Amino acid sequence: METQPKALIAFCTLTGNTEEIATRLSEELEKCNVEAKVEDIMVASAKDFLKYDICAVATYSFDTGDDTVPQEAMDFFEDLGKLDLTGKIYGVLGSGQEDIYEHFCGAADRFEEQFKISKATRVSDPVKIDFNISSEEDEQKIRNLAGSLVNGYSTASMVKL
Repeated sequence: METQPKALIAFCTLTGNTEEIATRLSEELEKCNVEAKVEDIMVASAKDFLKYDICAVATYSFDTGDDTVPQEAMDFFEDLGKLDLTGKIYGVLGSGQEDIYEHFCGAADRFEEQFKISKATRVSDPVKIDFNISSEEDEQKIRNLAGSLVNGYSTASMVKL
């Protein structure tokens, strides 16, 4: 009997937009028979990823400088880089404002770097949403990420979902 894969999506939000993005990814994963949990990054621990097959972070960006990870996500961010997530599949989502900040969704790029350090398996470029989900294109980006995560998991575990 095959076990249902599990996903944890940790999110960091200021306005609620990034939580909505994380929730949409969760919904898409559940359509693919993945048990998905969405949790605030201040409640979750990076070590929680060790208990999941698919790991994702959704974060907002607001800074124009190098320090683009939100302060409330820094502990999680730093801990993520200390983990060995070999065999785990990951995805990153970001929300930001493309027209006003120099580094659009820079925090998503920084989390991408941490996942690489943790040796998790990359299946997609970070998904970047301008402020909030406002178009079919944004919805499609999230569906595509969910599909990539599921396909990556299926390939890594040789399980057809």
